[in-house]
Amino acid sequence: MADKSKLKQIARERRRKSLHKKIHGTSERPRLVVFRSNRQIYGQIVDDTKQITLAAASTANKEIEA
Repeated sequence: MADKSKLKQIARERRRKSLHKKIHGTSERPRLVVFRSNRQIYGQIVDDTKQITLAAASTANKEIEA
């Protein structure tokens, strides 16, 4: 089962890298990054030219939880 998990992780990284080549966030139009786990959802707004995260949020924060 570990092999199947590793293959999924490698495939996800490959998809992320190929999309990252095409989509580039700027100061005027930053990139939205979303990661979904079984329990939480994480989101970030990223400026790739300055290589900084402008904002981040997740459902792990008590303020956002519904």
